Amino acid sequence: MIGIIVTTCGKLASDFIETVEMVLGKQELAEAVVVIPQDSADDITSNLKAAVEKLQRSDGVLILTGIFGESCCNFSLSLCRQDDIPLRVVTGVNLPMLFKVFTYRSMLNLDELAERACEGGQEGIFDATERIKVSER
Repeated sequence: MIGIIVTTCGKLASDFIETVEMVLGKQELAEAVVVIPQDSADDITSNLKAAVEKLQRSDGVLILTGIFGESCCNFSLSLCRQDDIPLRVVTGVNLPMLFKVFTYRSMLNLDELAERACEGGQEGIFDATERIKVSER
């Protein structure tokens, strides 16, 4: 099973995990890494490394972050240069992405799960008003 880390600025990461667990039940091999303004670069790196270490018994780790280029993403990408455990980083975390990832992580390898994360995140974004109009015709 692939381990999942959700990392965001603010407590959104822990709220995302909590929401997934409300729907899908308690999730093993899942960590939230919250970044607050007072965190130094060393703090962020240390917290991410600690989360990865907790997931070392997994079949790789998928790190889901907010925005490409933000601190959470940049520090996560820096961990990919280490060969200890296979890592992938996907940006744009949202709830549809999370539900896809947590549903499929025991069935797919790390590369496939990263691809499914991107698909799930994109599929979950649409103009619902327009979709309702189309279905009413």
